[in-house]
Amino acid sequence: MNQRGNGNPFSAVLPGTGKGLFVFALFAMFFSVSSARAGQKMIGSTDDIPRNLIANAGGISSGGSYVLDGSMGEFGVSTDPYSSSSSYSFGPGLENVFSQPGSVTAISTAALSTSTGTLMLTWTAPGFDGGVSGTTESGYYRIDYSSDPAQEAQFGPTATTNYAFVVQFPTATAAGQAQSYTLQNLAPNTTYYAKVYLGDETKFFAETSSTASYSTLANLPVSPVLAGVSYTSATFTWSFPAASGTAAAFEVTAASQTAQLYNGPVVNSAMTSNGGTLQLTVSGLLPGGTYYFNLASLNWQGLANFETVIETVTPAESIQPVNLVSVSSAPLARTITLTWTWFSPTPPNQNGALVLVSSMPISASPVNGQAYAPGDVLADGSVVASTETGLAAGVLISTPSFMKAGLTLDATEYFGIYSENTLNAYSIGVTTSAALDLPPLAPAGMAATINPSASSMTITWAQVKSKTDGTMFPDPSAPDGWALSGYDVYRSTGLIRPSWVLVSTLPASAVSDQEAMAPAGLVYYYKIVSRDSFPGETTDAAMAVDTEGNLYALDSDNITRIEIPANIANMVQPNGNSSGEPLLIRAVDQPQDIVASPYIFKSVNFEPYQAPSNEEVKNMALPSNAMFDLALGYQVQNGQIVAEGVARSAPLSVSNVPLGLFWYNGQQNINADGTVDTVNQEVTGQVGMLGDFRLQSYVAPADASFDPSSDMSTKVITPTVESCSWRSNNSEHGCDDHVEFNFGNPQDLNYSGEIYDVRGFHVADMGNTGCSNGGGLGTFKVCLTWDGRGSNGEIVARGVYIYEIKVGGQTWTGTVVVIR
Repeated sequence: MNQRGNGNPFSAVLPGTGKGLFVFALFAMFFSVSSARAGQKMIGSTDDIPRNLIANAGGISSGGSYVLDGSMGEFGVSTDPYSSSSSYSFGPGLENVFSQPGSVTAISTAALSTSTGTLMLTWTAPGFDGGVSGTTESGYYRIDYSSDPAQEAQFGPTATTNYAFVVQFPTATAAGQAQSYTLQNLAPNTTYYAKVYLGDETKFFAETSSTASYSTLANLPVSPVLAGVSYTSATFTWSFPAASGTAAAFEVTAASQTAQLYNGPVVNSAMTSNGGTLQLTVSGLLPGGTYYFNLASLNWQGLANFETVIETVTPAESIQPVNLVSVSSAPLARTITLTWTWFSPTPPNQNGALVLVSSMPISASPVNGQAYAPGDVLADGSVVASTETGLAAGVLISTPSFMKAGLTLDATEYFGIYSENTLNAYSIGVTTSAALDLPPLAPAGMAATINPSASSMTITWAQVKSKTDGTMFPDPSAPDGWALSGYDVYRSTGLIRPSWVLVSTLPASAVSDQEAMAPAGLVYYYKIVSRDSFPGETTDAAMAVDTEGNLYALDSDNITRIEIPANIANMVQPNGNSSGEPLLIRAVDQPQDIVASPYIFKSVNFEPYQAPSNEEVKNMALPSNAMFDLALGYQVQNGQIVAEGVARSAPLSVSNVPLGLFWYNGQQNINADGTVDTVNQEVTGQVGMLGDFRLQSYVAPADASFDPSSDMSTKVITPTVESCSWRSNNSEHGCDDHVEFNFGNPQDLNYSGEIYDVRGFHVADMGNTGCSNGGGLGTFKVCLTWDGRGSNGEIVARGVYIYEIKVGGQTWTGTVVVIR
């Protein structure tokens, strides 16, 4: 690469300095001004009398009714001021009246190509009093400049310097001579404003000056790379310039000779639309040609600062390269797919593409004229994985791709793609790489212990030993960065759209963490996230624990969750569940359910997964007193309830959609009731099982009616009199020995009621014994009851049971909890 400028050189000398100043003039902007007063004013009582006017070139000037006698010249004899009655008088004796230097009326500016922080000012030296005659023997120049446009109006030969940059330097110049000065140490890609004043040996400066405004160049692009070459184009990438010199855009120019990059004509060029794009492709090249390229950053005025000259040769037309457009990988399936596009028009005699695969960066290329077969090894150890890829029956596929399965987890795979023709000529290759990695499994077996003083809480978990697909770490006791690099501890003060704050970072060997308890009246929530060394790659799910010992499985929508109360939280410990392994309760969204039904707005599966295999534990026996708080979130747009991730042609209004929680047992939805919270956009309820839960709208019955929130006497029964004997009123919640179902039946349709366990096995038929009205409610209302006993008359085991009520063609289901 050769460092290049971007302008034509010329030389300018500042008279009086004795030095020549070589600059590269990139571009010049000229500003013309009209004639202006050039001298200090003589002030009368009513009139301003300029000493001289530029148009008079030093002649007699006048103002109003006052005329200065032309015979005065440079010296004038005054009359006695004390005897004069005029409002103007001259003092006695001789007065030396000097001519004031004229004003600079046009300034041009040019950005120097050798630096982004300089601007050169050029102008023509004025004469005295604005004329073209007169020599300044020992004079001075003053230059005011600033990047603040508001300060330009404050420039002046007598202004203070705290508002802008000011330079002064001596000069000896005659009118009409070319002048120049270079401003240094300026900010890149910034507009500066400048005025120039000529002064005499007493530093009596001209009254005014025209203004020059110009922008410095942007900083150079960093590390340009020729990323790919086809037979008709070349692609370049680079990095951003320094932040202080961010470019407005970038441009790549191509030419067949280096001189043409600066003097033309260029072959072609390409420009980005803004300064945030770091890749450009120059097209319109000829196959088999040698080209030179300049990469430039542009300032806001479109002026270029060229970086480098890069030379390359395009392939011959018979060699067809590929343009890699996408790479997709499937870590769980251990596969990766490369997809690319052919250039159009396609040269003749194409024979698809050759693909190389390696565990190391590919440096070798196929040799022209040599035929390769799958399994051949090149000089750098890369292996030919496929030849003639992208062909079907001898015809090029419009969207070719290559897939490789059986890749090694926790490893980087490198690929090279080369198009080839029937003569075994190969294009310049396109290379890429992909790291096949999976994040670590989330911490399982989480527990919380509060210290005796209730000042801190210790959170523990089982050591993570595997990936999310259950693949064990090569060395679980000392995992490397591919496997596990550590844990992050986050805290929040709520679980509805929580704001998680990182409070601790722990090493991979950690299995516990001590955190502060929340102040009185407040609950803290903590979650432990496992991570590996890949940036942004963390575990797929994480449970949370609060400062009261309750556990939570959280969904990705930051609302949906299920709470495992502290009294049964040991169910995730190896000694607290039937699997004998530490468990992770995971929330898995099921969008297929939403697609299948217009009434479902959210569907999520809460199931236990055991570590380290990450296998789902089917039909796990729950504690007999299991009762979980469940919340399913819903989305609202423009006042309409919308299904999660699914567009509905007729969305439903929030105000008239009766939402409820339902548990799906594999065959039908079981009503779990639920309370709608329109503020937090969630429906909450209590359930006695894990599994598939859905948030959906109730389908209004045509004839019969049943509302579990008002037509059920209780949701929890205790079918033993002894357990209620200590209460004075057996109908209090939690001490009912039976449950009543009161439903509307205005058409006196056939009806029935049955009880099932959670596995779907029939337990008992309902009757009307024990109804509070003595066995029926009349024509429009019917009562059924269940006393917590099976068909054999024995009290059933404690747990969750499903009721099913059928009236005509309508069916209602829900749950009843039996406590003994």
